[in-house]
Parts: sequence; C-alpha cells; structure tokens
Amino acid sequence: MNENKFIKATKSSLAQRAGYMCSLCGKLTVGPSSETKSSVALLGDAAHIASVEPGGRRYEKGMTSKERKDISNGIWLCKDHHKLIDSDECRYTKGFLETIKKNHEKRISILNSGVNLENGLVVNIQIENIGKIVNKCNIEFSNSTLFFGNNGTGKTLICDIISSLHYPDKITKWVGRRNQGSSNYTVSYYDTKLSTYRINYSSKKVISFSYDENVVPTILSPYYCLYIEKDFFDVTRDIENITLQLATYFRLKENEIVELINFINKLEKVFVNDIYFENHELIVKMNAKSPTLNFESLSTGEQYRVILELGLRLANYYSMFKPTILLIENSAIDVLDNTGVNVLLNWIRDKKVNYQFVFTTYRDHSDFNIEGHKSYLLVEDNNNVDVKIINNG
Repeated sequence: MNENKFIKATKSSLAQRAGYMCSLCGKLTVGPSSETKSSVALLGDAAHIASVEPGGRRYEKGMTSKERKDISNGIWLCKDHHKLIDSDECRYTKGFLETIKKNHEKRISILNSGVNLENGLVVNIQIENIGKIVNKCNIEFSNSTLFFGNNGTGKTLICDIISSLHYPDKITKWVGRRNQGSSNYTVSYYDTKLSTYRINYSSKKVISFSYDENVVPTILSPYYCLYIEKDFFDVTRDIENITLQLATYFRLKENEIVELINFINKLEKVFVNDIYFENHELIVKMNAKSPTLNFESLSTGEQYRVILELGLRLANYYSMFKPTILLIENSAIDVLDNTGVNVLLNWIRDKKVNYQFVFTTYRDHSDFNIEGHKSYLLVEDNNNVDVKIINNG
C-alpha cells in the first residue's frame, strides 16, 4: 500500500463534505445498488490535488508524506472528472482545484442551511494582452475577492470582464485599449458544472465569442451582475427627486425603489437603523442614538452608507432568484472612510452572503481586515501588471 494514499476516514470525510457530489460537475456519486436491499453504489473518487507519485499531475517535490495524504490535498470527484483533471494539468492547476473544492463545499453549506438557490460562482478569469495586463494572467476567485492596486493597474478591467457577460457594453469599451495582435479573456463559471466563456479581440478589432470551446454569436450571462462603479452624485447630479435618483443609479423603476426600501426594513441592516419613505422624502435613522433625518440632511459619509445599504440588499434580493455578483469599485464610495469599508468587508465575511462579492480599491491593504477574503495586489512592473495574491481567503 502506498503510504501517501488517503486513509478510509479521509475519503469518507471528503465525500461527506462534498455532499457526495462531484466538486466539478455536481453529479451525485452515491445511490442504491441492485445487488442487495442494503447495497450502496459509490460512483465517486477521493482524488489527489497534488499527485503522490513523482511525474504525476501537479506533483510537488517538497510535500511531506503527511501533507500528501492530508484531506487538504484531496477533492471529491465523479470518476469521469477524476480522469479529466489528470489529463489536463494546464487547466486544472493545484490552485484552481483548491478553489473549486472550497467553492463547492461553500455551496453545500448554503444548501444545508435551507437556502434554495443555484449559487453559481465565477471561479477563474484569464486575461491576455488587454490594457496594462500584457502577459497572460490567471486570477482565481472565491466567494469574496478583493483587489488592491494603484489607479491604472487593471482593477476596472477585471470588474468589466466579469460584468461584460451581463452588460455587453463593457466589452466594446476595451477594443481600443488592447495591444497589438490578438487579445483574449476567459471567464470560468461554476454552477452545476464548470462552463467557460471566452471573448477574443482580433488584430482587426473583430470581437468573437465562444462557450465551452464552441463558437457562438453572443454570450448569455448565467448570472445577474450588480456593478456599483460610479459615484452616486456624479450620476444623479441633475435629478432632484430622490426616488428617481436612486432608481436611475440602480437601474430600477421608481416603484421598485420604494419596494426595495420596504424589503430592507424587514431584514437585519448593516449601515442604518431605520429607513423609509415619507411624503416622497427618504427618511433615515443611522443608529439607535442618532436623530431621524431626511437623506439630504445626512452627512456625505452617511449618505454613502445608505447607498451601500441599498446595494447590499438589492444584491441579496436578486440572489433569491438568480446567481448574483456584487461588484463595488472604490471610485463609487471614495468618500467612505476605512472604518466604513471595514464594516462592509466584515459583514460580507461574517454573514456568508448568498451572492459573490468583488471589491477593488487603490488604498493600502494594510488598512483593512482582509481575513476571510481572497485578496490580490496589482503591481505594475516593466510595462506589465502582475497580479500577486496577498491572502488566500
């Protein structure tokens, strides 16, 4: 017996933590066998992420025998996908499989809590030759992913790539910013299986699309994207009615904003104590000790907290019906101090929200509590931006 193989208890734990479902395709891998009344057919495998044998897929020489057979080096898969990951090491890297495993176990946890949703996740994007990201770049995502970096290092590009499946206009804005030759980006998305969406900008500025390696005329988004990218007051500067301001900013109808406010008051709130409409004015009480004021009378920082409250709750609402991604760029909440941002990050982490969360900022990561968030630093070096991981989440 190979001393690096998983013991029976480890195999059992991997299967149970995965809900006896393949971590890649979601296929159920356990069921009744016809042999006897008590027989069970087990159709899955406890697969090694890093091979236990020299020359095997993702083999790491420096790993100890204990590390090779530890549950952290395992992933539960159906037999077909066990074979697949060992035939394509370029796609199924160690980091990629670890992310798949983590996201799948997260999905099982959500299902166990009684939430009825197909909680899809963007698990990976690849960028090549667009903007300042010249060399091929591979970025793995978790349920909550943060990006830190100076202005112009590609934070908006990353958000635009994710949102482009939902907002097609985000694709065309980068046509003129690609470099010479062909430019590509790929979004790998997981719900019940792993799907790949690829967009190519040819040297002749022609955009083409593919889905799971098949050329298609366009791409239909598998998720709803709520993208908070612009300053609220820049967008609504010429609009006087607060209801119409909010409707315009969040791309809703006025009656939908009113319903959203009613929806918020039925839930635990993050930044406000109470919020409602009265005589066409938005009335807010920030905390139990603060006065009740209309929106216009709040401080600028408090107003931005209200906007964030609405965005968080709108994402929560959409996630009840469709997989949802909330993208927030620092440019939209620049006036919010570090304390306010930390409140946001801590709430996202602690509440284990049902939507995927992406946040970008030019501020220093040391100012924030990034524990529990997959975090990257974008650094420009020799006319190329390098994406470095600073916290694995």
